[in-house]
Amino acid sequence: MANKIKIKTYHNKTLFLIIILLLVLLILTATIFSNKEINKNKILTEDDLKRELESLEKINAYPENKKINPEDYPKVLGRYSKNNLNLVEIYYCSDLCPDYAHVYMIFENISKEKCSEIGEEVNAVFPPEYLGCRPKIEITDNEKETDKKETDGEIVKECLTDNDCVPYGCCHPFSCVPIADKPDCENVFCTQECKPGTLDCNQGYCSCVNGKCQTVLN
Repeated sequence: MANKIKIKTYHNKTLFLIIILLLVLLILTATIFSNKEINKNKILTEDDLKRELESLEKINAYPENKKINPEDYPKVLGRYSKNNLNLVEIYYCSDLCPDYAHVYMIFENISKEKCSEIGEEVNAVFPPEYLGCRPKIEITDNEKETDKKETDGEIVKECLTDNDCVPYGCCHPFSCVPIADKPDCENVFCTQECKPGTLDCNQGYCSCVNGKCQTVLN
């Protein structure tokens, strides 16, 4: 009789723990879903997007990009006031991770064809690989000037000549950074191919434009 009571008590405790675990999972799921829905209803202006892009520029800069946690993405940002479309941030990494880790801001569930129709910018890292449709933000010359870094009241430029800029990354680079941010490629081995949309095989070069390192594709 005593053994039966012990067995019944054990089963009751197990059932109780299972119920508690299920409740915790339901609460976590509801919280995540609720946060996503709240963000979807958030209205984003063009100024909000510019601030977010500035933040992404720092996150994606080498070697800070190595700290990006893929599990944090995709992330819902909100709804763009210009076209009422949802904006999300996605994680993407090319050949070598985390050296090529990047976070991109794109419109949710917008095809390449639809992206061109609505007048936004097609985001393709290595054509024809389509990553998504990103907002086309117009930045005036005045904004470009004020965007320059300032230290002790003096404007600090990333570069003075094209020689101050180098490709970003070791394999199949598609962007440029100041030479001070040049990655260490000593023990890196790359595939011997010319990938479209990159600086491979003289398809483009790094140039200093208005004090910033930019990529120029031929």
